[in-house]
Amino acid sequence: MKNKLYQQRKNRQQKLAMIISALVFVSFVFLVKVENVLAYSLIFGLIIGFAMQKSKICFTAAFRDPFLFGMTKLSRALVLSLMITTIGFGIIQFFRFESGLPIGGKLLIPGIYIPIGAFIFGLGASVSGGCASGTLFRLGEGYQMQHLVIIGFLLGSLRGGLDQGFWNSLTFTKKAYHLPGMFSNWIFGISFQLVILAIIYFLLIIKEDKSLSSFFNGFNDFFTKDNFEDLFLKIKNIFFHPLKYLSCNIWPYWIGALIIAAANIIYFQMTGNYWRISTGFMNLIFWFLSILGITFKNLDFEIISPFFDFIFWSNLGIILGALISILLTGRFKFKKIRNKKQYLIALTGGFLMGYGSRVASGCNIGGFYSAVSSLALNGWLYLPFVIIGIYLGSKFLSKFIVK
Repeated sequence: MKNKLYQQRKNRQQKLAMIISALVFVSFVFLVKVENVLAYSLIFGLIIGFAMQKSKICFTAAFRDPFLFGMTKLSRALVLSLMITTIGFGIIQFFRFESGLPIGGKLLIPGIYIPIGAFIFGLGASVSGGCASGTLFRLGEGYQMQHLVIIGFLLGSLRGGLDQGFWNSLTFTKKAYHLPGMFSNWIFGISFQLVILAIIYFLLIIKEDKSLSSFFNGFNDFFTKDNFEDLFLKIKNIFFHPLKYLSCNIWPYWIGALIIAAANIIYFQMTGNYWRISTGFMNLIFWFLSILGITFKNLDFEIISPFFDFIFWSNLGIILGALISILLTGRFKFKKIRNKKQYLIALTGGFLMGYGSRVASGCNIGGFYSAVSSLALNGWLYLPFVIIGIYLGSKFLSKFIVK
Protein backbone atom coordinates (compact mmCIF):
# COMPACT_ATOMS: atom_id res chain seq x y z
CA MET A 1 0.00 0.00 0.00
CA LYS A 2 2.81 2.38 0.93
CA ASN A 3 4.64 1.61 -2.31
CA LYS A 4 1.49 2.32 -4.31
CA LEU A 5 0.94 5.66 -2.57
CA TYR A 6 4.60 6.56 -3.08
CA GLN A 7 4.43 5.70 -6.77
CA GLN A 8 1.32 7.86 -7.19
CA ARG A 9 3.05 10.75 -5.44
CA LYS A 10 6.19 10.22 -7.52
CA ASN A 11 4.18 10.33 -10.75
CA ARG A 12 2.53 13.60 -9.69
CA GLN A 13 5.79 15.16 -8.65
CA GLN A 14 7.56 14.08 -11.83
CA LYS A 15 4.82 15.72 -13.87
CA LEU A 16 5.31 18.89 -11.84
CA ALA A 17 9.05 18.66 -12.49
CA MET A 18 8.36 18.49 -16.23
CA ILE A 19 6.10 21.55 -16.02
CA ILE A 20 8.74 23.54 -14.13
CA SER A 21 11.38 22.42 -16.64
CA ALA A 22 9.17 23.64 -19.48
CA LEU A 23 8.73 27.00 -17.75
CA VAL A 24 12.49 27.25 -17.31
CA PHE A 25 12.95 26.59 -21.03
CA VAL A 26 10.43 29.32 -21.89
CA SER A 27 12.24 31.69 -19.51
CA PHE A 28 15.54 30.79 -21.15
CA VAL A 29 14.21 31.62 -24.62
CA PHE A 30 12.84 34.92 -23.34
CA LEU A 31 16.06 35.85 -21.53
CA VAL A 32 18.17 35.10 -24.61
CA LYS A 33 16.29 37.89 -26.36
CA VAL A 34 17.04 40.26 -23.48
CA GLU A 35 20.67 39.36 -22.77
CA ASN A 36 22.48 36.08 -23.32
CA VAL A 37 24.33 36.14 -20.01
CA LEU A 38 21.04 36.15 -18.08
CA ALA A 39 19.82 33.05 -19.92
CA TYR A 40 23.14 31.23 -19.52
CA SER A 41 23.20 32.12 -15.81
CA LEU A 42 19.76 30.60 -15.28
CA ILE A 43 20.81 27.30 -16.90
CA PHE A 44 24.15 27.35 -15.09
CA GLY A 45 22.37 27.71 -11.75
CA LEU A 46 19.90 24.99 -12.71
CA ILE A 47 22.74 22.51 -13.37
CA ILE A 48 24.53 23.47 -10.15
CA GLY A 49 21.38 23.13 -8.05
CA PHE A 50 20.49 19.79 -9.63
CA ALA A 51 23.98 18.38 -9.07
CA MET A 52 24.24 19.67 -5.51
CA GLN A 53 20.89 18.18 -4.54
CA LYS A 54 21.57 14.85 -6.20
CA SER A 55 25.05 14.47 -4.68
CA LYS A 56 24.17 16.18 -1.38
CA ILE A 57 27.17 18.47 -1.76
CA CYS A 58 27.44 20.85 1.19
CA PHE A 59 30.46 23.12 1.32
CA THR A 60 29.98 23.69 5.06
CA ALA A 61 30.15 19.94 5.69
CA ALA A 62 33.21 19.68 3.44
CA PHE A 63 35.00 22.26 5.62
CA ARG A 64 33.70 20.84 8.92
CA ASP A 65 33.60 17.05 8.71
CA PRO A 66 37.35 16.28 8.53
CA PHE A 67 37.96 18.11 11.82
CA LEU A 68 34.82 17.18 13.77
CA PHE A 69 34.04 13.69 12.48
CA GLY A 70 37.15 12.55 10.63
CA MET A 71 35.16 12.06 7.40
CA THR A 72 36.80 13.37 4.24
CA LYS A 73 35.01 11.90 1.22
CA LEU A 74 33.01 15.07 0.55
CA SER A 75 36.08 17.24 1.16
CA ARG A 76 38.10 15.19 -1.33
CA ALA A 77 35.36 15.58 -3.92
CA LEU A 78 35.58 19.36 -3.46
CA VAL A 79 39.37 19.24 -3.90
CA LEU A 80 38.94 17.15 -7.04
CA SER A 81 36.50 19.75 -8.38
CA LEU A 82 39.02 22.52 -7.71
CA MET A 83 41.79 20.62 -9.47
CA ILE A 84 39.63 20.45 -12.58
CA THR A 85 38.60 24.11 -12.44
CA THR A 86 42.23 25.11 -11.85
CA ILE A 87 43.16 23.56 -15.19
CA GLY A 88 40.07 24.85 -16.99
CA PHE A 89 40.21 28.41 -15.67
CA GLY A 90 43.99 28.51 -16.12
CA ILE A 91 43.74 27.61 -19.82
CA ILE A 92 40.94 30.13 -20.42
CA GLN A 93 42.82 32.86 -18.59
CA PHE A 94 46.00 32.10 -20.52
CA PHE A 95 44.35 32.51 -23.92
CA ARG A 96 42.65 35.70 -22.78
CA PHE A 97 46.01 37.02 -21.61
CA GLU A 98 47.62 36.12 -24.92
CA SER A 99 44.81 37.92 -26.74
CA GLY A 100 45.31 41.08 -24.70
CA LEU A 101 42.01 40.65 -22.85
CA PRO A 102 41.35 40.85 -19.10
CA ILE A 103 41.88 37.38 -17.65
CA GLY A 104 38.76 37.58 -15.51
CA GLY A 105 38.03 35.63 -12.33
CA LYS A 106 37.79 36.49 -8.65
CA LEU A 107 40.98 38.43 -7.99
CA LEU A 108 41.02 40.71 -4.95
CA ILE A 109 43.67 42.81 -3.26
CA PRO A 110 44.61 40.83 -0.12
CA GLY A 111 43.74 42.48 3.17
CA ILE A 112 42.66 41.85 6.74
CA TYR A 113 39.04 42.14 5.57
CA ILE A 114 39.25 38.68 3.95
CA PRO A 115 40.11 36.60 7.05
CA ILE A 116 37.73 38.62 9.24
CA GLY A 117 34.85 38.26 6.79
CA ALA A 118 35.60 34.58 6.13
CA PHE A 119 35.58 33.86 9.88
CA ILE A 120 32.25 35.65 10.39
CA PHE A 121 30.78 33.87 7.39
CA GLY A 122 31.99 30.51 8.71
CA LEU A 123 30.31 31.13 12.06
CA GLY A 124 27.05 31.92 10.29
CA ALA A 125 27.24 28.92 7.97
CA SER A 126 27.73 26.52 10.88
CA VAL A 127 24.93 28.06 12.94
CA SER A 128 22.40 28.11 10.11
CA GLY A 129 23.33 24.61 8.94
CA GLY A 130 24.54 25.54 5.46
CA CYS A 131 26.44 28.08 3.40
CA ALA A 132 25.06 30.34 0.69
CA SER A 133 24.78 27.61 -1.96
CA GLY A 134 23.49 25.10 0.60
CA THR A 135 20.80 27.55 1.69
CA LEU A 136 19.59 27.91 -1.90
CA PHE A 137 19.42 24.21 -2.75
CA ARG A 138 17.79 23.35 0.60
CA LEU A 139 15.23 26.04 -0.14
CA GLY A 140 14.47 24.08 -3.31
CA GLU A 141 14.19 20.90 -1.24
CA GLY A 142 11.40 22.47 0.83
CA TYR A 143 13.19 23.40 4.07
CA GLN A 144 11.14 26.19 5.61
CA MET A 145 14.01 27.14 7.93
CA GLN A 146 15.94 28.38 4.91
CA HIS A 147 13.33 31.09 4.34
CA LEU A 148 14.44 32.60 7.65
CA VAL A 149 18.09 32.09 6.77
CA ILE A 150 17.50 34.04 3.54
CA ILE A 151 15.84 36.88 5.47
CA GLY A 152 18.78 36.98 7.88
CA PHE A 153 21.20 36.85 4.95
CA LEU A 154 19.49 39.81 3.29
CA LEU A 155 19.58 41.85 6.51
CA GLY A 156 23.24 40.97 7.06
CA SER A 157 24.00 41.92 3.46
CA LEU A 158 22.30 45.26 4.03
CA ARG A 159 24.41 46.09 7.07
CA GLY A 160 27.53 44.64 5.46
CA GLY A 161 26.93 46.53 2.24
CA LEU A 162 26.89 49.80 4.15
CA ASP A 163 30.20 48.89 5.84
CA GLN A 164 31.84 47.29 2.82
CA GLY A 165 33.80 50.36 1.78
CA PHE A 166 35.49 50.57 5.18
CA TRP A 167 36.41 46.88 5.31
CA ASN A 168 37.69 46.74 1.74
CA SER A 169 40.07 49.61 2.46
CA LEU A 170 42.00 47.44 4.95
CA THR A 171 44.41 45.95 2.44
CA PHE A 172 47.94 44.58 2.82
CA THR A 173 49.14 45.65 -0.62
CA LYS A 174 48.01 47.72 -3.59
CA LYS A 175 47.47 44.91 -6.08
CA ALA A 176 45.82 41.50 -6.44
CA TYR A 177 48.01 38.42 -6.75
CA HIS A 178 47.52 35.85 -9.48
CA LEU A 179 49.65 32.70 -9.13
CA PRO A 180 50.92 32.59 -12.75
CA GLY A 181 51.84 36.24 -12.43
CA MET A 182 53.59 35.70 -9.11
CA PHE A 183 55.79 33.02 -10.67
CA SER A 184 56.01 34.82 -14.05
CA ASN A 185 55.09 31.51 -15.67
CA TRP A 186 51.65 30.15 -16.51
CA ILE A 187 52.56 26.47 -16.43
CA PHE A 188 54.42 26.79 -13.14
CA GLY A 189 51.64 28.84 -11.54
CA ILE A 190 48.95 26.34 -12.53
CA SER A 191 51.15 23.37 -11.58
CA PHE A 192 51.95 24.90 -8.19
CA GLN A 193 48.25 25.11 -7.28
CA LEU A 194 47.62 21.59 -8.54
CA VAL A 195 50.43 20.29 -6.32
CA ILE A 196 48.98 22.12 -3.29
CA LEU A 197 45.54 20.66 -3.99
CA ALA A 198 47.01 17.17 -4.48
CA ILE A 199 48.80 17.41 -1.13
CA ILE A 200 45.56 18.49 0.57
CA TYR A 201 43.77 15.59 -1.12
CA PHE A 202 46.22 12.98 0.15
CA LEU A 203 46.36 14.53 3.62
CA LEU A 204 42.58 14.15 3.77
CA ILE A 205 42.99 10.46 2.93
CA ILE A 206 45.48 10.07 5.77
CA LYS A 207 43.13 12.00 8.09
CA GLU A 208 40.31 9.52 7.50
CA ASP A 209 42.29 6.27 7.24
CA LYS A 210 44.86 7.18 9.93
CA SER A 211 47.55 5.44 7.90
CA LEU A 212 50.64 6.73 6.16
CA SER A 213 50.28 3.99 3.57
CA SER A 214 47.00 5.63 2.55
CA PHE A 215 49.03 8.56 1.22
CA PHE A 216 50.85 6.36 -1.27
CA ASN A 217 47.70 4.45 -2.17
CA GLY A 218 45.62 7.58 -2.58
CA PHE A 219 45.30 7.37 -6.36
CA ASN A 220 43.37 4.13 -5.87
CA ASP A 221 40.42 6.25 -4.78
CA PHE A 222 39.67 7.10 -8.40
CA PHE A 223 42.04 5.31 -10.74
CA THR A 224 40.71 1.79 -10.32
CA LYS A 225 39.03 -0.57 -12.74
CA ASP A 226 35.85 -0.60 -10.64
CA ASN A 227 35.59 3.18 -10.65
CA PHE A 228 36.11 3.44 -14.40
CA GLU A 229 33.51 0.71 -14.96
CA ASP A 230 31.15 2.51 -12.59
CA LEU A 231 31.69 5.78 -14.46
CA PHE A 232 31.09 4.08 -17.81
CA LEU A 233 27.87 2.52 -16.49
CA LYS A 234 26.63 5.87 -15.18
CA ILE A 235 27.37 7.60 -18.50
CA LYS A 236 25.59 4.76 -20.32
CA ASN A 237 22.54 5.14 -18.06
CA ILE A 238 22.48 8.91 -18.61
CA PHE A 239 22.31 8.45 -22.39
CA PHE A 240 20.06 5.38 -22.60
CA HIS A 241 17.96 5.75 -19.45
CA PRO A 242 18.13 9.48 -18.63
CA LEU A 243 14.91 9.78 -16.62
CA LYS A 244 15.77 6.69 -14.56
CA TYR A 245 19.19 8.03 -13.64
CA LEU A 246 18.03 11.62 -13.13
CA SER A 247 15.24 10.42 -10.84
CA CYS A 248 17.43 8.24 -8.61
CA ASN A 249 17.72 9.43 -5.02
CA ILE A 250 21.42 10.19 -4.73
CA TRP A 251 24.64 10.37 -6.74
CA PRO A 252 28.19 9.89 -5.43
CA TYR A 253 29.94 13.05 -4.27
CA TRP A 254 32.49 12.88 -7.06
CA ILE A 255 29.81 12.86 -9.78
CA GLY A 256 28.36 16.10 -8.43
CA ALA A 257 31.85 17.56 -8.03
CA LEU A 258 32.73 16.80 -11.66
CA ILE A 259 29.48 18.33 -12.92
CA ILE A 260 29.97 21.47 -10.81
CA ALA A 261 33.54 21.84 -12.09
CA ALA A 262 32.54 21.36 -15.73
CA ALA A 263 29.62 23.78 -15.40
CA ASN A 264 31.88 26.46 -13.89
CA ILE A 265 34.48 26.13 -16.65
CA ILE A 266 31.89 26.32 -19.43
CA TYR A 267 30.12 29.23 -17.74
CA PHE A 268 33.41 31.12 -17.32
CA GLN A 269 34.30 30.56 -20.96
CA MET A 270 30.87 31.51 -22.34
CA THR A 271 30.14 34.56 -20.20
CA GLY A 272 33.42 35.70 -18.64
CA ASN A 273 31.68 35.50 -15.26
CA TYR A 274 32.53 33.28 -12.33
CA TRP A 275 30.14 31.63 -9.86
CA ARG A 276 29.07 33.92 -7.04
CA ILE A 277 26.01 34.14 -4.81
CA SER A 278 26.15 36.67 -1.97
CA THR A 279 26.49 39.79 -4.15
CA GLY A 280 23.10 38.91 -5.61
CA PHE A 281 21.55 39.02 -2.12
CA MET A 282 23.12 42.39 -1.39
CA ASN A 283 21.86 43.86 -4.65
CA LEU A 284 18.39 42.39 -4.06
CA ILE A 285 17.91 43.98 -0.61
CA PHE A 286 19.22 47.39 -1.66
CA TRP A 287 17.06 47.31 -4.81
CA PHE A 288 13.98 46.35 -2.78
CA LEU A 289 14.54 49.22 -0.36
CA SER A 290 15.04 51.64 -3.25
CA ILE A 291 11.64 50.59 -4.60
CA LEU A 292 10.20 51.55 -1.21
CA GLY A 293 11.90 54.93 -1.48
CA ILE A 294 14.70 54.14 0.99
CA THR A 295 18.04 55.11 -0.51
CA PHE A 296 21.62 55.34 0.76
CA LYS A 297 24.41 57.70 -0.23
CA ASN A 298 28.05 56.95 -1.03
CA LEU A 299 27.62 53.24 -1.72
CA ASP A 300 30.63 51.46 -3.21
CA PHE A 301 28.50 49.52 -5.69
CA GLU A 302 25.78 50.06 -8.25
CA ILE A 303 22.25 48.86 -7.56
CA ILE A 304 20.52 47.21 -10.52
CA SER A 305 17.16 45.56 -11.04
CA PRO A 306 17.30 41.82 -10.23
CA PHE A 307 15.84 41.18 -13.66
CA PHE A 308 19.12 42.40 -15.21
CA ASP A 309 21.35 40.83 -12.55
CA PHE A 310 22.91 37.58 -13.79
CA ILE A 311 23.66 36.53 -10.18
CA PHE A 312 19.97 36.70 -9.35
CA TRP A 313 19.21 34.35 -12.23
CA SER A 314 21.92 31.85 -11.30
CA ASN A 315 20.69 31.89 -7.68
CA LEU A 316 17.14 31.29 -8.87
CA GLY A 317 18.44 28.51 -11.10
CA ILE A 318 20.03 26.75 -8.11
CA ILE A 319 16.70 26.76 -6.26
CA LEU A 320 14.81 25.48 -9.30
CA GLY A 321 17.46 22.87 -10.12
CA ALA A 322 17.27 21.44 -6.61
CA LEU A 323 13.48 21.51 -6.74
CA ILE A 324 13.35 19.65 -10.07
CA SER A 325 15.89 17.15 -8.80
CA ILE A 326 13.94 16.19 -5.69
CA LEU A 327 10.61 16.24 -7.51
CA LEU A 328 11.94 13.63 -9.95
CA THR A 329 12.52 11.29 -6.99
CA GLY A 330 8.99 11.82 -5.71
CA ARG A 331 10.32 12.72 -2.26
CA PHE A 332 9.61 16.45 -2.09
CA LYS A 333 7.83 17.68 1.00
CA PHE A 334 7.92 20.80 3.10
CA LYS A 335 10.15 20.42 6.15
CA LYS A 336 8.74 22.48 8.98
CA ILE A 337 10.69 24.37 11.60
CA ARG A 338 10.83 22.05 14.61
CA ASN A 339 10.98 24.54 17.49
CA LYS A 340 11.20 28.22 18.36
CA LYS A 341 14.94 27.97 18.90
CA GLN A 342 15.42 27.35 15.18
CA TYR A 343 13.92 30.74 14.36
CA LEU A 344 16.72 32.48 16.25
CA ILE A 345 19.37 30.10 14.86
CA ALA A 346 18.25 30.66 11.26
CA LEU A 347 18.05 34.45 11.48
CA THR A 348 21.34 34.77 13.38
CA GLY A 349 23.22 32.39 11.08
CA GLY A 350 21.83 34.08 8.00
CA PHE A 351 22.74 37.54 9.29
CA LEU A 352 26.32 36.47 10.05
CA MET A 353 26.69 34.94 6.59
CA GLY A 354 25.31 38.04 4.91
CA TYR A 355 27.52 40.40 6.89
CA GLY A 356 30.63 38.21 6.63
CA SER A 357 30.23 37.86 2.89
CA ARG A 358 30.22 41.63 2.48
CA VAL A 359 33.22 42.12 4.77
CA ALA A 360 35.23 39.56 2.77
CA SER A 361 33.68 40.58 -0.59
CA GLY A 362 32.48 37.04 -1.14
CA CYS A 363 30.96 33.96 0.45
CA ASN A 364 32.48 30.48 0.36
CA ILE A 365 31.59 30.32 -3.35
CA GLY A 366 32.89 33.63 -4.68
CA GLY A 367 35.43 34.18 -1.93
CA PHE A 368 36.87 30.67 -1.94
CA TYR A 369 35.73 28.30 -4.71
CA SER A 370 35.75 30.77 -7.58
CA ALA A 371 38.81 32.61 -6.24
CA VAL A 372 40.90 29.43 -5.99
CA SER A 373 39.60 28.34 -9.41
CA SER A 374 40.82 31.72 -10.68
CA LEU A 375 44.32 30.98 -9.32
CA ALA A 376 43.98 33.96 -6.99
CA LEU A 377 45.94 34.24 -3.75
CA ASN A 378 42.93 35.77 -1.98
CA GLY A 379 41.08 32.45 -2.28
CA TRP A 380 43.78 30.70 -0.24
CA LEU A 381 43.68 33.52 2.33
CA TYR A 382 39.94 32.94 2.71
CA LEU A 383 40.16 29.16 3.28
CA PRO A 384 41.71 28.71 6.75
CA PHE A 385 39.54 31.36 8.37
CA VAL A 386 36.23 30.10 7.03
CA ILE A 387 37.23 26.64 8.32
CA ILE A 388 38.02 28.07 11.77
CA GLY A 389 34.71 29.92 11.82
CA ILE A 390 32.75 26.80 10.84
CA TYR A 391 34.62 24.65 13.35
CA LEU A 392 34.10 27.01 16.31
CA GLY A 393 30.50 27.70 15.30
CA SER A 394 29.75 23.97 15.11
CA LYS A 395 31.34 23.42 18.53
CA PHE A 396 29.28 26.24 20.02
CA LEU A 397 26.10 24.98 18.39
CA SER A 398 26.53 21.42 19.66
CA LYS A 399 27.46 22.52 23.18
CA PHE A 400 25.06 25.35 23.95
CA ILE A 401 22.22 25.19 21.44
CA VAL A 402 21.49 21.66 20.32
CA LYS A 403 20.37 19.26 23.04
